[in-house]
This record gives sequence, structure tokens and C-alpha cells, in this order.
Amino acid sequence: MKEYKINFINHSCIKVENEKHCVLFDPWFFGKVFNNSWSLMNELGEEFIDFKKLTHIFITHEHPDHLSWPTLKKIRSKTDQKIWVLMGKRENDNVKDAITKMGFSFMYIPEDYRVKISDNFFLTNYNAGHDSGQMLEIDDKKIFNQNDCKFSDQKI
Repeated sequence: MKEYKINFINHSCIKVENEKHCVLFDPWFFGKVFNNSWSLMNELGEEFIDFKKLTHIFITHEHPDHLSWPTLKKIRSKTDQKIWVLMGKRENDNVKDAITKMGFSFMYIPEDYRVKISDNFFLTNYNAGHDSGQMLEIDDKKIFNQNDCKFSDQKI
């Protein structure tokens, strides 16, 4: 069994890692969003990431406090290794096109689809309007990343 660590980085960004893999959810490390009305309490993040282990980034939705283009550019500048950016299916491909143009690999994750990240680590995406939540299955534990989304009792 591999040891996994889950760390809150800031705002909606969490990191899940073991000795070989690092997965980020909604990385936003610096800058202001929503017409400069929101900012991070502490601009930090990249100092907590081992970019050699970063294999996946999951974007829950495209609000700028969850999909930070400057942060994605910063991540890309730190490593040229293959990193998958995962996101729930959208109506158009503008986000996918921009992310692949930056040099990331991209995959839409359909509703209720279980993705294998690594041995003993799976991710399932659940859509809720424009947002999404993810069930993380790590070893024998299940952790739900709900972030901004609301689910009906029937859905959860």
C-alpha cells in the first residue's frame, strides 16, 4: 500500500500525492479574479508542488477562481513533462483547445466515469450544473471534493 497525502493549498486548490504522482484540483496560486474583486489570502502554491511528480490537474469548472490561466501557464513553465488536465464535459471546446495549445494533454471526464490515476487511486466525476464534484477513492478510503457545487439528495 502506498502512502497518500492530501493537502489544502489555498482557496479551492487541493493536492493529492504519493511517492510517484501528484494531482492538483483547481490550482490558483496568484493574482486577482472577478474584475479584481477576489484575491487569495496568501499567494502560495507552487512552492508546495513537486512538479516532477505532477501528472494530473482536475478543473471543476471554468470560473477564474477554479480555472486560473496564469497558474496553468506557470505550471507549464515549471515542467515539460506530460500532464493530463481533466474536466467534466462542456458544450464547446474553447477550454480544451486553449489547454492543449498550452502543451497539456486533455480529457473530458463523462458523468459517473471512473478514471484510474494510479494504483489504488481512482477519480469519478459528478456534474452539477456548470460545476462538478469528484469522488476520490484512495486505497480503502472515499473522499468527496464538493467545492462550489450543490447536489440533490438523490444524486449523492
